[in-house]
Amino acid sequence: MPQSSSRMLKKNPRESTNFSFPMLPPPPTSIYKAKVFVKLDEKNDNFLIWRQLVEPVIEGHRLHMFLTRSAIRRNAGSSNNDFEEKDQILFSWILSTLSESMLARVIGCTNSKQLWEKLHNFFKNRARAKV
Repeated sequence: MPQSSSRMLKKNPRESTNFSFPMLPPPPTSIYKAKVFVKLDEKNDNFLIWRQLVEPVIEGHRLHMFLTRSAIRRNAGSSNNDFEEKDQILFSWILSTLSESMLARVIGCTNSKQLWEKLHNFFKNRARAKV
């Protein structure tokens, strides 16, 4: 007599079918592999498009905390250079997505948070001026 299909599908209880993937973030240097094919440019007025492309990359690499005030407060005075290293990697990657005219506007920024805020404020003020 043939076995029922439900009986044939039973697995050995000792065999594990659960897959476990480590929840480690990608190394921050892997952000350099992420290409954003739209340079942020004031002439093209493409801030919203640029941000739509850049934010998922930053969040996907779990670096968004470097753009918030709380991350800086939490890590202030830390003897660990890991925070500064990751921040500078993100900072240089964001700079690589800017046009030459925008690079001139962010001279003096020294960290990701400053850069992010300066870019947001620049385009926010431009939008207000148009209204």
